[in-house]
Amino acid sequence: MATATVPLCQHRMENATLCGCPAMRGHRYCYSHQREHERGARKKAERAQQKWFESTPLDDAASVQRALRQVMERLLSGQVDHKKAGQILYKLQTASVNLRSAASHLEADRLSGGGGAGRSDAAGAGEGWPRRTREKGRVRGDLVM
Repeated sequence: MATATVPLCQHRMENATLCGCPAMRGHRYCYSHQREHERGARKKAERAQQKWFESTPLDDAASVQRALRQVMERLLSGQVDHKKAGQILYKLQTASVNLRSAASHLEADRLSGGGGAGRSDAAGAGEGWPRRTREKGRVRGDLVM
């Protein structure tokens, strides 16, 4: 009587050895490693799907409006769930307020004498808006998911 050969799990352990458990019928991996690989693939796909928003710089009102339109389109098409859309919309609201506030502070500095000439950094920080926060890149950096 001949012995049947059973395919083994092809998962590589941290020490570069194969798992050695019998593979599931029609798959390359055993039950636990098959689930692990499927879970990893799902997470990778979810990250790729959400990356569209993270790559959008929010440095002016027009870019916030474009991002808002993208969120609404993806929500209506079912590409993003309601919870995630709510989180993104909250971040867009925060970006809009930050942009408006930064613009009003820049305008006030311009009207008061040219951007704080003669003021120390401590005086600028006392307002609640340090000089570095007024830059476009800082506003964008605060809003990355």
